Amino acid sequence: MKRAAWFGGVLAVLLCQLAYASAAHTGGVHGRVTWQYSKFIEQRNMNGMPSSGLNIKALQDKEYARKRGDAGAKIELIPVTFDKNSITEDQERAWYRDNVPPPGKNIFFAPVNQDGYYEIYDVPAGDYMLLIVSRKSKETYTYPEKRMLRYIRNWEYFDYFVLAGGEYSLRKITIQAGKTLTADRNFEYTVTYGYVGNE
Repeated sequence: MKRAAWFGGVLAVLLCQLAYASAAHTGGVHGRVTWQYSKFIEQRNMNGMPSSGLNIKALQDKEYARKRGDAGAKIELIPVTFDKNSITEDQERAWYRDNVPPPGKNIFFAPVNQDGYYEIYDVPAGDYMLLIVSRKSKETYTYPEKRMLRYIRNWEYFDYFVLAGGEYSLRKITIQAGKTLTADRNFEYTVTYGYVGNE
């Protein structure tokens, strides 16, 4: 009986030490993803040609112009040292389509709640690229970004499943052991009137 209690005590101490050692080498990132109405609007004529104008409501109405949580935005954390050729095509597709990170690559995902809040913990210390994709703000580009192509092999697949027409931001962050970094991002939503995208 004493021997069992002794082994139980030793096991508990070892598990505590393991948990402490793991926490001592990991950190986290959290923040808020928001969107607000742009000070500009876009108008399109019947030929689809765009022109810009001022969004008077965004300039005059504080409630209308306030920041709102970008619920459903996507968060990904990718190590800067990640080699896109180190994973199979099936792993790449599962990553983009199903949010299944390639095993052993330290790629992390986080959901964004109604208030726009997200958090990722137990991340090994090091440098990462933080990808934030807005659910509300729509893309304003038509080409793949060079910095993104360093980590993405199949841009069309990534664009369709991950970006899905949303505006995105990509920035380098450093995760420090025992610390939690705050990384917020605010997107602007431009109201479009006219032939395309009536509001």
